[in-house]
Amino acid sequence: MNNINPKLKEYIENEIFPLYAKNDEGHGIEHIKYVIRRCLEFSSQFQNINIDMLYTIASFHDLDIILTKINMKYFQQKFFMKMKK
Repeated sequence: MNNINPKLKEYIENEIFPLYAKNDEGHGIEHIKYVIRRCLEFSSQFQNINIDMLYTIASFHDLDIILTKINMKYFQQKFFMKMKK
């Protein structure tokens, strides 16, 4: 896949991709793989592009949805615990 650092690829596939199972279908792993594929296709139009950086950014681009859900649960719990006092 366009000379992506194998260790980086392995890390993202094993540690990051599984997180997308918590996302809705529109932002799940199939969407992420589509975005990666399209980014790599477009990258051929540019010189001196860092493929590792491109792969990482594409792989992480919807993690905010998961993190927002996690943070919302934390803040909701904190809020309700405060209200309980």
